[in-house]
Amino acid sequence: MEGSKNFNGWQKEAIRLLLVEDNFADAFYFKEIIGENPDVAVTISQAGSLAQARAILQNAPQFDLICLDLGLPDARGEEVLRGIEAVNPRIPIVIMSGSEDHRIEAWLREGRFSARIHKDKLTLELFLETLAQVLDRQVLA
Repeated sequence: MEGSKNFNGWQKEAIRLLLVEDNFADAFYFKEIIGENPDVAVTISQAGSLAQARAILQNAPQFDLICLDLGLPDARGEEVLRGIEAVNPRIPIVIMSGSEDHRIEAWLREGRFSARIHKDKLTLELFLETLAQVLDRQVLA
């Protein structure tokens, strides 16, 4: 594939990511961090609510990863996760949360999402490590 990049065995033009985040500052920071790495091409679409995310997924479901905040204006917690799962349960989800809610860890053990990144600990290195783990699981599945 001409112009494609190889990231941990994942050969693509760009990794297609849906960022579901209503906080402008958090979304801006996330995009800035991802933009710091010239070796991994990431195309980011953003939704600021569960309704927007569901509409995007219904109209253009071709994403490799969803980064999902659990505190949105129109839904919170498990309702957000269920809302995304209902539209497309096959796309890996990385929870991006500042919450210490113990239910998040239980949902991870249940396999309801692929990984979790605490917003306060987000770095490029952590994101790339998480991305590699999630994509490796997709390749092996």
